[in-house]
Amino acid sequence: MKRRIMSIVTILTLLAVAFSLAAWALGSDTSLQKAEQGRLSSGQTLKEIGRQRDVEGEVPISEGNAEYDDLYLLAKHSDAIVIGRIGKEESAFSGEDHIVTTYLVEINRVLSDKMAETISTLKVLGEHEPPAPLSTPLKIVREGGVVSVDGHRVAKTLRGSEALRAGQDYILFVNWSRDFKAYRLAGGVSGAVLVDSDLAVKPLGSGKGLAIHRGTPLESFVAKLLANL
Repeated sequence: MKRRIMSIVTILTLLAVAFSLAAWALGSDTSLQKAEQGRLSSGQTLKEIGRQRDVEGEVPISEGNAEYDDLYLLAKHSDAIVIGRIGKEESAFSGEDHIVTTYLVEINRVLSDKMAETISTLKVLGEHEPPAPLSTPLKIVREGGVVSVDGHRVAKTLRGSEALRAGQDYILFVNWSRDFKAYRLAGGVSGAVLVDSDLAVKPLGSGKGLAIHRGTPLESFVAKLLANL
């Protein structure tokens, strides 16, 4: 009987400890949530937060960086398609809350150029400043990047962008951006196709519709692409 009572006491003690731990964890989560809400409601900009500590987040999906999952739709909705090598890469703040990475691309081939149509559209919209010509070096921008603020690392990551590196060759699908006064990748990183050292292509987009072209020889890929433009 005594042993039975001891067992019951032990069980009750363990249950009490478990409930206490659960309550502590819940309280901690609530505290963290309140702290995060407090930070967000403080009105601080990304740059201001970066002056205090390291910050890392993802670039939200928007109309401008939503990936394509079809090569031919990607090509259809691009102002131009070029083959070139990234010569320089630099990330910087654009305003107080956004980071933008700029690439200077040495163009060696223009596969498609529909800029005349784009210029006509811009004139209809009342934009009289013409887009930059498709010449070398071509300025291309994308959202996100890594910058240093007072010794702190501030990063906004665009998925797949780590494969965009200086010194590498790419097929780039681009659109003119009136906001940035530069070209930007069509469909986020789906607008970049790496050309590896064996002259085979590797789409950077995450969709299966682009992944099926992985490993295709460069000239075969270009022939397929041009045949469907």
